[in-house]
Parts: sequence; C-alpha cells; structure tokens
Amino acid sequence: MGKRKWIKKRGVGNTITDRILSVRGIKDKELFLNGRISDLHDISLFKDGLKAVSLLKDAIDKKKKICIYSDYDTDGACGASVAYMMLKELGADVIYYTNNRFLQGYGMCISGLDEILKFSPDIEVIYTIDNGIAAFDAAKYIKDLGLTLIITDHHKASDELPLADAIVNPKRKDSTYPFDGICGAVVSWKVLRELYANKNDANKYLDILAIATVGDVVPLIDENRIIVKEGLKLLRNDSRLSLKMLREMTNASEINSHFTLGFIYSPIFNAISRLDGNIDIVIEMLTSEDKESIERAITILINTNEERKALTKTQVEIAEEQLEKKGIREVIVLYNERFYEGIVGLIAGRLKEKYNRPTIILTKDEEGNVKGSCRSIEGFDIKENLDKCSDLLLGYGGHALAAGLSLERKNVDAFEKKIISIAKDILTEDDFIKKFYYVETLKERDITKSLVEELSELEPYGEGFPKPLLKLEEFNVRRCFNMGKEKEHVKLLGNNNLSLIAWRMAKDYENKGCPLKVTALGSPEINVYKNNVNLQFVIDDDNYFGTPN
Repeated sequence: MGKRKWIKKRGVGNTITDRILSVRGIKDKELFLNGRISDLHDISLFKDGLKAVSLLKDAIDKKKKICIYSDYDTDGACGASVAYMMLKELGADVIYYTNNRFLQGYGMCISGLDEILKFSPDIEVIYTIDNGIAAFDAAKYIKDLGLTLIITDHHKASDELPLADAIVNPKRKDSTYPFDGICGAVVSWKVLRELYANKNDANKYLDILAIATVGDVVPLIDENRIIVKEGLKLLRNDSRLSLKMLREMTNASEINSHFTLGFIYSPIFNAISRLDGNIDIVIEMLTSEDKESIERAITILINTNEERKALTKTQVEIAEEQLEKKGIREVIVLYNERFYEGIVGLIAGRLKEKYNRPTIILTKDEEGNVKGSCRSIEGFDIKENLDKCSDLLLGYGGHALAAGLSLERKNVDAFEKKIISIAKDILTEDDFIKKFYYVETLKERDITKSLVEELSELEPYGEGFPKPLLKLEEFNVRRCFNMGKEKEHVKLLGNNNLSLIAWRMAKDYENKGCPLKVTALGSPEINVYKNNVNLQFVIDDDNYFGTPN
C-alpha cells in the first residue's frame, strides 16, 4: 500500500457543518443544502440547447422516426431509458441503440449506424446521449445520408466539432453554461423536458437520473446535488416498479447516494456490458412495467455482477503478482493477455487507489492490437499526457482522471517508457502520498446521535463532495471480535454505547498488537439492528489505525 497522510483543515463557523462547508469552499449554504429543481440552470444557456428542442419538436410533430444512440455504461443506459420513455410520452416514433463494448467500442460509429439502418431504414433523426462529441466520421456519414443529427454529450470537446444540426454539451469551448459537471443523461433530460407543457412532469425521471449521476462519478455539487437529492426521494418512495424491485432483490435496506447508488446499483448496471458487451437489458428493465420481465432482468444483472466481482478479484491478484515482479514506477503500466477487456478499468482503479499512482492496464483485443484503461491521480492529467504520446497510439480519449486507449503491440514498451518519462518531469514523491483531510478531532463522548443527525444534513455524498472524515482520538477498547465470512473485519466495543467498525482491517489491528487505545479516521453513523439503535464510528482500509507519518 502506498503512503498515507492525514491533514487537518481548519474551517470557520459555529457548527461542524458550517466548518465542513467552509473548508470545501461552499459559500451559499442555503442553496447548497436546500436547492430545488427551480434552481437548475436554464436550457437557453446551452449553446444549441433551444435549437435541439426545436428540432425534436419538429421531428415529433412530423412523425419522423428517431433513434437514440447511447453509451454502454450506467450513464448511457439511464439516459437512453429516460429519453425513450419521455419521447414515447411526447408521442414520438422512437427506438434506441447502444454499441457493443467489444465489437464497436465507445462512441457513435459507422458500423453502429449501419446496424441501425439495416433494421430501421426509415430512421430520419439520430439523437445521441453521452457520446458523439468526438464522432467526426460517423457524423459526416449521417449528414451524407441526409439525416438529422442531434448530439447531446458531456465529454471534453476539441476546438473542432462534428458536423451536426445541434450539439448540446456543457464542455463545448464556446459554451456559456455555468456548470459543466452534469452527466450525459442529465444533458439529454434537460433538452427533452423543454418539450413538456409542464416541465415538472419530467421530474418523475429524477430517480433514474440520480443513479446516472452517481454512476458516472461526476461531482455532487451545483445541479448534480439537486438532481440526486430529489431522485433519492423518489427512490425511497418506491415510485418506479423496476427500481422498487431492484431495491428488494438487492436487499438495500437504506437508499443513499454514496453506497446504494455508487456501490450497489451502478456496478450491477455496468457489469453486463463489462462481461457481455451490451447493456440493452438494463434499458429494458428500467422501461418495463411487467413484473415478470423485470424480475428476470434483475436476476440476470445481479448474477452477472457476482461473476464480475469474482473475475475482478482474480484479475487484480494477477496484476498484483505481475507488479510485484516488475516493481512500482512513477506510472504503473501492466500488459497481460490474461486481463479481460471489460475489467481493465476496474483493475486500474484498484491499483491506483492502493498505490496512489497513475495506472494503465493493457490487454490484447479481438483484432490483435492492445487496448486498455487508465486511472490517474490529482496532478497528472492523463488525457493531456496521452496527447503527448499520440504518435504511439491508435486511438485514445477521456478526461483528467480516466481514459481509454489502443495501440499496436510493438509500441507497448515505447509507450510505457514515454509515459513514465513524462510523469518523472511532472510528479514528485509528495504526489504519491494519498492525503486524507479532516476538520475535527473528537473523543468518544463527542460521538452522539445529534452529531450524526447534524452531519446527515450534508448528504448526499459522492464524488466532489465525499462523506466528511473526522479524527477519533484515544478510543478505549473494551472488547473486540472479528466479522465477515473470512473474519476480515473487526468490531471494537468502547464506552458510551459506541462501537468502532473497521472494514477489512482485522489483520491490521492484530499486527499492531490489538491496542487498547485507538486513534482512527472515519465517520460516525447510527446502526439500527433488530430494533436496537447503536452509535458506531466507521473506518475503512484506507484510514488505518494510528495517524500515518
């Protein structure tokens, strides 16, 4: 595991929540905590926003056949589901299409368009969600055919834009939209809701949009916070049959953003395309009202995710063995034909989190070339640094912290050497230390139910606004016992009805000699079990016992 450091950040304010918001640079507390749908930014601030609305209205009025072309991840599938139901509700003649991860890869492409036209030669409008901003060849192909192309996307745009009738993207270079952090599904929803006589009628889709937002790991600030907060209300009310059944079949007793949406729902949605290539079953499940078909789909999705978990565990072990032999450099680059193409991003993410270094995992694709995923750290913009290696790559794309790439096998060693050389010029040893920021130092007596309730006002938590960490000093251990199938977790019982729960840290506690006084970094929670209410302080394996140097 890489080096860790705990750093106290001093906020200002009378309450702990005020100090947390202060540290995180939140100036308008009222808007941040109590923002409403009416506070969302206006569609007119999007370049081509009103133009896209007009084109869709014309298509619906003239009964033109529309094809939604979306990505194969949680954001794309959720966006396609919402758009399909909204357009149907508005009277449109509409179908949807998603690429196969292994056959077509990411983004609108000519082979995908040919497949659409083969089965629906009467298509007149292509409407993209979560892709299209870099699809220059496919866009030209569409225009050469005389079709209308409306692109909605949220990925980084270059100076040149594809040939399209409208391009709605908050990351356009000429954009005046005040927040570029919304996901692809939300960009599309904001366009489509303008077609409703009463825009509030489109709010019933916020449950799916909340999953898309959390699943795409966009920052939970500004509009995203409002969307997720309102979406969670719908999810908790079981307002949609498919998502009510998903909650029941995953035994999700509590619905929150940072765990339920981020670590249960989104991985289940993503797993099917990681293993099988296609995510259509997720769209079918979300848009269905038939209980039997929903149950069948969710069963397949859950079982596939279990397979994905097992495969990921095995593949991470292979990567760890390879890394141990190879040694850790400024950028971790591992090539292995045994890596599964749909899992390389997960492997890269696990190693990046553990060692806090940019990580690139490569494997052989079906055409005999090399394909891979990158996960990076603050201070090393992986997209910008791939730009510097473009002469060695067949293709690449992404953003500062995550990217995908392809290259010829003969160029792997040269690419590794070059990206490491670039990192040596940019990164220092301090960049490789994973830093954890906390705002308060507490004793056992300070962990109360009222503190937990106060902190809950800050939810939802997620990317860009994580659960705040607190430092618990000198926790007195009265008893301890291990938990979990492999006894990998440890529960420490303290005073004042307080327990300390340390996930995946039983061995770490034992290796430290099972100390009777513990200092830890984590978050207080209320645990309800069989009508018993207990306070607990929860830490994970990143925030281990004792303050790191």
